[in-house]
Amino acid sequence: MSFRLLLIFIALPFTLLAQDDEKPAAVEPGPEFRKFTSKSGKVLVAKVVNRIDDETFTMETPEGKAYKMSVNSFIKSDAMWLDFWEPEFAVDLSTLETDDALEKMGFTAVSIRNPEIGMIVEVKIGEANLKLLLNPSAKHTILDVESADRARIKITDSSTAFNTSDGKQQKAKQSPNATFQFGDAKEVTATVLVIDLSLIGGAKIQKEADGILGADLLPQFNALVDYSAKILYVKP
Repeated sequence: MSFRLLLIFIALPFTLLAQDDEKPAAVEPGPEFRKFTSKSGKVLVAKVVNRIDDETFTMETPEGKAYKMSVNSFIKSDAMWLDFWEPEFAVDLSTLETDDALEKMGFTAVSIRNPEIGMIVEVKIGEANLKLLLNPSAKHTILDVESADRARIKITDSSTAFNTSDGKQQKAKQSPNATFQFGDAKEVTATVLVIDLSLIGGAKIQKEADGILGADLLPQFNALVDYSAKILYVKP
């Protein structure tokens, strides 16, 4: 009898200790997480962190593990959901000033000077820092001949014609692969016409600017103009 009691006495503390050990609590996924089902039937609970390319995404589990996943790995409904996925801003843009909000969205601010002839912005074209007259109503972006020489951009013939101030028609030159860069923004390659601005009554422009920034190039920079603050925002 005493032997059986001794066994119970020894075993009891270990039983109590085992009950005190707690399993780690499961991580509850937040509302940004969803279930993705692979073509083989496996379920992944994750949130999309970013889009690497058209078919590849970075996903993160509630435990913090990150995976690169292909859209082709999932069933059709999940693949379609990923096709339409867009990142949400990390900040509430409604609480920010315009310049702060656009900066958070990746825009670069470029100061505008406003002399008598209009709005002037500075841009690096080729190897030269030049000044262009911002004119959204102009169909083409134009550089003066001398300014194009300073930029050291390659000039070729063009099929585009223009009317001179005395009513004659001439063919413009062009630079089909000129590089444009506003401040720290990404460089853009574009076609620019090269014309002697004095032939189109541009003597005033030549005193203040090296050319005209027209409507053909503005969309490539996703350009926005804050007229009151005199700032051009670009995001190539």
